[in-house]
Amino acid sequence: MPSTFLAFLRSTVSAVAIGASLVLALGVTGQENEEEESTATTSMPIEEELFVVGSRVRGRSEIDSPVPVDVVGGDDFVAQGSSDLDALVASLVPSYNVAQEPISDAATIMRPASLRGMSPDATLILLNSKRRHRGAVIALLGAGLSAGSQAADLSSIPAIAIDRLEVLRDGASAQYGSDAIAGVMNFVLKKDRSGGIFEAKFGSTFEGDGTRQTVAGNIGLPMGQNGFANLSAEFKAVDPTDRAVQRNDAQNLIDAGNSRVRTPHAMVWGGPEIRDDIKLFGNFGVDFSPDVEGYAWANHSTRTVEGGFYFRNPNTRNGVFNGAQNVSFHPDTRMVVDAGTPGAMVWEDSVRVANLDTTQGGCGPNTIQDPTSGVSYAEQNAAADYVQLIAGLPSHCFMFQEVQPGGFTPQFGGDVTDQSIAAGIQGTHDAGWFWDLSFVHGSSEAVYFIHNTVNPQVWAKLYDAGQDPGSIQLNYHPGTYIETDTVFNVDVSKPIDIDWMDGPLNIAAGMESRSETFEIVAGEPNSWFIDPSPDGLTRQGFGVGSNGFPGFPASDAGERVVDSWGAYLDFEGDVSEGLKLGAAARYEDYEAYGTTLDYKLTFRAQVNDTMALRGAYSTGFRVPTAGQSNLRNVTTEFTGGRLADIATLPPTNPVAQQKGAVPLVPEESTNTTIGAVWAFDWGDLTIDYYNIKMEGRIAFTSRFTLTPEDISALVAAGVSDATSFSSVRYFTNQQDATADGFDVILTFPFDFMDGNSNLTLAGTWSGVELTRFNPNFTSLHLKNTIEDGRPNTRVTATWTHSYDDWSGFLRLRRYGSHYDATLNSAGVSYYPDPGLLVDLEVGKDINENFRAVFGFENALDYYPSENPNGPVDDRGAGGASGLIYPEQSPYGFLGGAWYLRVQYQM
Repeated sequence: MPSTFLAFLRSTVSAVAIGASLVLALGVTGQENEEEESTATTSMPIEEELFVVGSRVRGRSEIDSPVPVDVVGGDDFVAQGSSDLDALVASLVPSYNVAQEPISDAATIMRPASLRGMSPDATLILLNSKRRHRGAVIALLGAGLSAGSQAADLSSIPAIAIDRLEVLRDGASAQYGSDAIAGVMNFVLKKDRSGGIFEAKFGSTFEGDGTRQTVAGNIGLPMGQNGFANLSAEFKAVDPTDRAVQRNDAQNLIDAGNSRVRTPHAMVWGGPEIRDDIKLFGNFGVDFSPDVEGYAWANHSTRTVEGGFYFRNPNTRNGVFNGAQNVSFHPDTRMVVDAGTPGAMVWEDSVRVANLDTTQGGCGPNTIQDPTSGVSYAEQNAAADYVQLIAGLPSHCFMFQEVQPGGFTPQFGGDVTDQSIAAGIQGTHDAGWFWDLSFVHGSSEAVYFIHNTVNPQVWAKLYDAGQDPGSIQLNYHPGTYIETDTVFNVDVSKPIDIDWMDGPLNIAAGMESRSETFEIVAGEPNSWFIDPSPDGLTRQGFGVGSNGFPGFPASDAGERVVDSWGAYLDFEGDVSEGLKLGAAARYEDYEAYGTTLDYKLTFRAQVNDTMALRGAYSTGFRVPTAGQSNLRNVTTEFTGGRLADIATLPPTNPVAQQKGAVPLVPEESTNTTIGAVWAFDWGDLTIDYYNIKMEGRIAFTSRFTLTPEDISALVAAGVSDATSFSSVRYFTNQQDATADGFDVILTFPFDFMDGNSNLTLAGTWSGVELTRFNPNFTSLHLKNTIEDGRPNTRVTATWTHSYDDWSGFLRLRRYGSHYDATLNSAGVSYYPDPGLLVDLEVGKDINENFRAVFGFENALDYYPSENPNGPVDDRGAGGASGLIYPEQSPYGFLGGAWYLRVQYQM
């Protein structure tokens, strides 16, 4: 068991024990007081002041804020078909996007999401106004600005626990520290001390797959005279979905007589399976005195997510089946060429035979000679099932087709555990100062697994141990990532009356100490084993590690820590009638990256009774996470019609440095927002323009191919594992980018058909441009993915209506076009057509406690436009990869879905 988990367990148990003792003591005291004072008034919940993120003025509302803020009520989260918090937020906040992320390695386990088209970790996540810990997953294959991000795991929070969500659409590093470049999202937990709600939800796609089952509950309990204990739980299970077509190469194998290829689809394009998704949350508060309040919360969540990888063709998968053209093979290594077409000896479709013991001789005979190179091949049909060839092999020779004659498709996933505990005390001093002391500790753990794959070099290990190579291991545990964050905060604020000002000047100040630890736990030895023998499988050209996701070797294991502390000062007040000004500054000191000083200026001017102008200018920063600075991983991508293994290395790795890597530095930014607010008698309208300029973006480079000369030089320099990589990439600061756009929100309440209606129109028009980049580090494809990988426009129109015991909503969602890389042999990218989706829900109160709801997501069963660039055959445009739809569609490609929800309100 990892040491950090033991430390977390000890700290959690101690904190829970102390908290429980305190709560019980306070509860008993409150009960005794109630018994002694029989005339006491009825217990009431602790008063909840309206505090909107982005302003440290207590009691501020979103309409009075000098920066754009959206407030989404908890009931809006419950009234949706999905139970995944990322998807719920995306359906309610137009500037927030989350993609399906199929076959995206770790990004499938913890989907990256973006606000205003920015990187997921450029949005700061708060819970009860306190910084939330990061997730353990780094999005290695996320699209565009999401690639390489490491953000908080929103899927660990049960939607039923949320009282409201506050979304600040403005830079706020000067107020909250690193990461708040695109904005801040503050999830506020429920504080009810009585009542509760329980619900069961069941649904499926129109195709009949992807069945979703959710059971959730929330209950409020009194604690002492005025305290509360609000408890939430959720259990969810989601079946996988599949919208693939059969790949051309897989169908060709079947047509040639290979009966071992998986049908109906060799690989799956769709949503992953989610099992045992359990979320527990508790939020607590108690009054110590009329002026002092204690608070705490804790969570524990687990889930298992499993999806598919790319199909490994038994003819062409390099390092397992296939012999690459530019590799110098050991002279005793046997190669088998596809002679299915007379006279067409295709080198690229040759397959490899492993010589497990070269002392027993070679793995011939039956060879023919290539007239150009003079290389000898065995004359066999590599598209068949290899039965005759395998039967004729000497005992010391091995073909991978012995265990996977039809190729294979790895299944990849992870067991995710998220847990946190927080405690604090706040109150008001006699001199009028509000003070708040808090401690938050959180941990996210991703234990990876990969099934139905091989480490080709384990063959040699099995042979040396006297085992039958046919019993080769197919399931591996590549290792674990653990992120552990600890934050201490001290905050004070006070409104001060100044004669010449129209209202009090609010002064706020505070300090923060933060520690982020990223730990890599080595995988099982077979997941990263390398055959070290001079004539072994490494020299014969076989791949390293569990194919698709090699394990983390013991040399990579360990902890990486980023410590920092910061202090801020914040002023805000009405300097004259109708004019509000604000200024904030924050100093941060990072042990590994030095210091930074950022500031923010805001204003709000009331023009007349209905209109106000608002704006802000700020500087910001984002520090590389401990994971980004030290990550080492190997992923598989589909490129040029074939699979390729790509190593992601830390910038300090000699292989990365040979390709130009230098140590990472913090990303810097400026953020300008200007907007207007109209409060009419009939509704509200807000229009805001934003411009975010980023310097030294923390982002992946494109892939660098390692030549034989590169590898030889690295090996000579002592980098023994250089032979494991065919291409590499790393994090760099070589990009500058600008993101700008408009957000428009119109709300219009009205009476209709003897009921109450509300119409909300929300739209975002945005764009991202790389203003500086090195084409040697950023390819045109990567540039297009960053700039156009998400829709530049999104408009949502929602009509809600309630009448008597009935209520419901109708929502239209329009997404603009976006850049999507094809995954077929044509190699041509395309822009799918804009999409229009319709959501519909109708509910009825059966009685005062029970309510039934039936709804549709994507009620018209809309699919994104198909890829037009693939081969023309009966399997459509996706024949090369099995996918006919855009991989990064912002609304997925699963079609419509229905759901039924039953609620019991206490």
